[in-house]
Amino acid sequence: MPVTKQYGIGTASEEYMKENNQVSPTGIIKEFMSYEYTQLGRKTIDGVEAEGIEVNEPGFYGFESTVGRLWIDIETNLPVRMEIEGIRGATESTVITYDYNWDAQLDQSIFQLNIPDDYTLLEQ
Repeated sequence: MPVTKQYGIGTASEEYMKENNQVSPTGIIKEFMSYEYTQLGRKTIDGVEAEGIEVNEPGFYGFESTVGRLWIDIETNLPVRMEIEGIRGATESTVITYDYNWDAQLDQSIFQLNIPDDYTLLEQ
């Protein structure tokens, strides 16, 4: 918390991780498949043969009215492209994600705590 120069340390429970796992490849697929969906068949996306499904369900990804499409690589079973068109209140949104790099090698230093010396630990 930069304003108060304080920080906390916590651990996420297994239950929390399961409930908030929508950004992993399997989490995205499970979220789409937890709703009624229509199979869209196959098409090539960026040179990858993919199979698609479409969800048209209120409440999907927090929108009041939503159409979501997910395209899965038929060889790796990993998402290739996700499209969500939705309405929340008076706002219409379109979200398209693609060009995933599911096997990226991350520099381990990004996981090291780097807390400034003038910050204090909140009581646990």
